[in-house]
Amino acid sequence: MARVYAQAVLSLAEGQGEADEVLAELEGLSDLMDQQPAFESFLGSPLVNTGERRAALDRMGRGNMSEILLDTLQVMNNKGRSGLVRALVEAYRQEYEVLRGQVRVLVQTAVPLTESLRQQLQEAVSSYTGKTAKLEEKVEPSLIGGLVVHVADRKIDTSVVKEIRGLERRLLERASQEIHSDTTYFEEAS
Repeated sequence: MARVYAQAVLSLAEGQGEADEVLAELEGLSDLMDQQPAFESFLGSPLVNTGERRAALDRMGRGNMSEILLDTLQVMNNKGRSGLVRALVEAYRQEYEVLRGQVRVLVQTAVPLTESLRQQLQEAVSSYTGKTAKLEEKVEPSLIGGLVVHVADRKIDTSVVKEIRGLERRLLERASQEIHSDTTYFEEAS
């Protein structure tokens, strides 16, 4: 259902040349829900009267967000779907990226990427997907080294941690095979 709203909002926003602004507003709304979980609960709670929620959205939104977004939130509220706002944010982002020929790429590294590596990675992913790669970088010291790249539903893991785990697994398998074999490694002293 959120995708239907997202497509409608994107169509309206694109028609008015406001697609980028609406995306920024939706991301701001998502940040607000992250910072204020009570706000997200307020939006989705069946205990909150639709009229109360409408008035609160109107107070919050007038002058602070585009008419397109405020009207969408009000329509969702009237239809009992205001709990889908977070899903709307993600669906809009995905539809926006499709429209712009972009692909979001999550890159996890042990240390921040250098500008050179960032550019190489963007070019490689863009070449691989045929879309413009938008990198989201996350530093994860626990990876020790290497990187993990998430592109759509694919995961490419070249981290040191993965290699260590693979080595550990192979050593355990080898040890298990040796234990179950009849090979004698020690000679009995006479």
